[in-house]
Amino acid sequence: MSLTLLLDMDDTLLVNDMDRFLPVYLQKLATHLQDSVSPDQMILSLIAGTRAMVHKQMPGKTLESTFDEIFYAGIKGTKEQFAGQLNDFYARVYPDLKSVTAPMPGAVNFVEWAFAQGYTVAIATNPLFPRTAIEQRLEWAGLSLSKYPFALVTSFESLHYAKPNPAYYAEILAQLAWPEQPVAMVGNSLTDDIQPARAIGLSA
Repeated sequence: MSLTLLLDMDDTLLVNDMDRFLPVYLQKLATHLQDSVSPDQMILSLIAGTRAMVHKQMPGKTLESTFDEIFYAGIKGTKEQFAGQLNDFYARVYPDLKSVTAPMPGAVNFVEWAFAQGYTVAIATNPLFPRTAIEQRLEWAGLSLSKYPFALVTSFESLHYAKPNPAYYAEILAQLAWPEQPVAMVGNSLTDDIQPARAIGLSA
């Protein structure tokens, strides 16, 4: 039987407790940008931008655009002004966060088994980070994009909704060209993964 699998990432494919990961991430990013914006203001603005993405209901703008409007207004700067510093952060500092995570036992074997069955496999992580941050976490999980041909990897550049909005799952199906075969969501969160996927008729 042909099947499309949507796989959550954090605490599904990668051991990554966000209650531990996010404070370290925020501290490192705030330190990296402290010559341009106060750490407190940066963190408050990032949290406000993230909340706007989570609560977004209308399809007009990507999550990235939604975040940018809130975040850059909060730090009183422009995306162009901070692009170099942020690119440098994700290239040189963000990789240090690997130490806060660990490979999930059995995850690589499961993904390889799914591909061996001929299944379509997509990464359905909450798209609240830029693509580079998500790709790096996949590498930490042992699931590099250079090795595994995932049909889709969600990130804030290309999505208009976030978990737990059921529209997030509908948008994934649209980006996968509305697969005719059964679609199943695999994740660790009842509220973010299982319930909203079931709300639009997916197996979970």
